[in-house]
Amino acid sequence: MAAPAVVVGPSPIEGLGIFAARDFRAGEIILRRDESREVTPDRPLRSELGEHRRHCDDLAGGRVVLLGYPERHLNHSCDPNAYVRFIEGVGHICARRDIAAGEEITNDYCINGFGEGVWQCACGSDR
Repeated sequence: MAAPAVVVGPSPIEGLGIFAARDFRAGEIILRRDESREVTPDRPLRSELGEHRRHCDDLAGGRVVLLGYPERHLNHSCDPNAYVRFIEGVGHICARRDIAAGEEITNDYCINGFGEGVWQCACGSDR
């Protein structure tokens, strides 16, 4: 079995974050997002199972998905080192620049945002 490309751990930004377990080159796919769990009135979030709105993503067309593990722990940065790229309709987290092993992987939530949510930023970036 291959070593994991990322690990989840305590984040200085908020809660848990995703950290590079190895170096990534700019443009490299870090991981594929699991967007298979759509949140609907018939399939609501189940807090008793640890499902929370902060672990969801708002996609085009009003679709809301509960992100899988570990991608649900991708934190926001105003100067992110990664971005979400859709390849054949599937979201992938890709390196925006070179990322060193041990560095927290971050994304700008507003770039691909379709929801009405507002977040308080704690990334610490000058941007």
